[in-house]
Amino acid sequence: MKALKAILAISMFAVSSIAMSAGFDKDPVRILQENQRAMDAYAAELGKPAPKVEMYRYGMELDVARVISVTRKAKVCGVVPARMTFLDSKSELRTVEYQAVGGGCRRG
Repeated sequence: MKALKAILAISMFAVSSIAMSAGFDKDPVRILQENQRAMDAYAAELGKPAPKVEMYRYGMELDVARVISVTRKAKVCGVVPARMTFLDSKSELRTVEYQAVGGGCRRG
């Protein structure tokens, strides 16, 4: 009986965690905020200033030596902001924000 209760408790925790993460993935603003915190921490570890977010412009030339992070797609159908953080050829951290199609559209 104790084992059944333990399994039930673990199952409920797993389901609630999945539900919470599914809701989180639908909010592109929170995804960007989470990424910003992570990139600030990464920059601090390297002893570099946190990268300022640049808005991508069509035709903008990017000097990408190494990609550090790309935000995951929000699970919504539509255009959402996304970010890519990278090191350029001068080893400076840069972040570019651009528009991308969310990952929640049905294919058909």
